Amino acid sequence: MEGSRPQARRQVNLADEKSRIMKAAGGGFEQCNNAQAVVAFGSKRVVAQDVVQEANDKRQAEPMVKALCALPELLGKPETLLADNGYFSEANRAFRKNRARHRPASALERRTERRNGQSRIIHSGKTSVPMTALTESRAARYMRGKATLAGLLLAALTVAASDAEARRTGGIRRQAIDLVVIHSTGGPTCDARTGKPIWVAAGTLEENMRQIEADPKLGIHYMIDRDGILRASVPEDQVAHHVFRVSGRSIAIELINEGDGLDPFPEAQLASLVNLLRDIRQRRGIPRDGIRRHSDLDHALLPCDRTQRRKADPGAAFPYESILDRVFQPR
Repeated sequence: MEGSRPQARRQVNLADEKSRIMKAAGGGFEQCNNAQAVVAFGSKRVVAQDVVQEANDKRQAEPMVKALCALPELLGKPETLLADNGYFSEANRAFRKNRARHRPASALERRTERRNGQSRIIHSGKTSVPMTALTESRAARYMRGKATLAGLLLAALTVAASDAEARRTGGIRRQAIDLVVIHSTGGPTCDARTGKPIWVAAGTLEENMRQIEADPKLGIHYMIDRDGILRASVPEDQVAHHVFRVSGRSIAIELINEGDGLDPFPEAQLASLVNLLRDIRQRRGIPRDGIRRHSDLDHALLPCDRTQRRKADPGAAFPYESILDRVFQPR
């Protein structure tokens, strides 16, 4: 039938069928996606993100604020959110008023204003900063000294459609989360130069975060330092490749430790882990047997020494049953 034929001007992107033709900032139109990101000043880490199919940024403020509110409380509470004129709308003003009626004063409160042609989306702080022509240096000066999640910048970025790029940055989860896997940063491996087995030292939190986040294949969701400092990396709703076969349904927690069974785990680190696990358990409904050690799930041997396990972390010094008892009721 004539009516069933595709229209002559209809276009389909075979590499990324979910992308859309959108108006580009520099003029004209491009086949692309609209990426939203919330960045924490201080750590400069992306703490919330999404990729959408519509070009209108105004409709993205509400879901991004909700994504922030869903983050673990251990990461801190946002106090100030900066955004440019592209996010200002009466709908966002109404959203702010509705949340103010239903949330306690200590939680995220939004105040959206428009004055002298400038829009602001400012939260909780007494000082308001005009959002017109906001530069990174200016925003950084304003947010200097704030805690990890205290100051946030909401920004939009047009991302060209690319199937290869989507694979490189990791995909959205397609399995329900039912596992949490505990790792340690130290452990056995094969020396690339000599081909002999070696033990990788625990390293520092900064070193490990830098190395893991620079790796195009590997990833984690959280890392906890010896002093209990918690750092987030890949968002929970994205897959971080950290364990054989079950990365798609698990959350990765890395502990700074040698993983050799001799290096003790400080109480500050364990207390931070317990608090994080309790939070994940409450949000995700993880059962006791859903919290596993890396060595419980990967039984392969080192290719350079078939007498050694490839993964031994977090090691015999990790008080596994004690941690589970603190997270759950003792058996």
